[in-house]
Amino acid sequence: MHFYQMLEEMPGYTAMGLPAGAAPPPDTIRVDGVLDLSQASTQSPARIEFRPGLRVATGAGLGTFSAFIPVHHAESIATP
Repeated sequence: MHFYQMLEEMPGYTAMGLPAGAAPPPDTIRVDGVLDLSQASTQSPARIEFRPGLRVATGAGLGTFSAFIPVHHAESIATP
């Protein structure tokens, strides 16, 4: 018996796309090179896994700090 860790590993799985509620606002501007997810780090007991994306396992408790993702070229962001 094999238990899959991710939906993408299941034979025949096709993604449904981004749910409408999770889509960025229509006036969003994409700014490349600002977030470098490969440099993300955590503070114990949180964990980061670099799988087919970035997965952050948070620590217990409300408001617990879990991950730091450095922002590069913040001056290039001219919008709120």
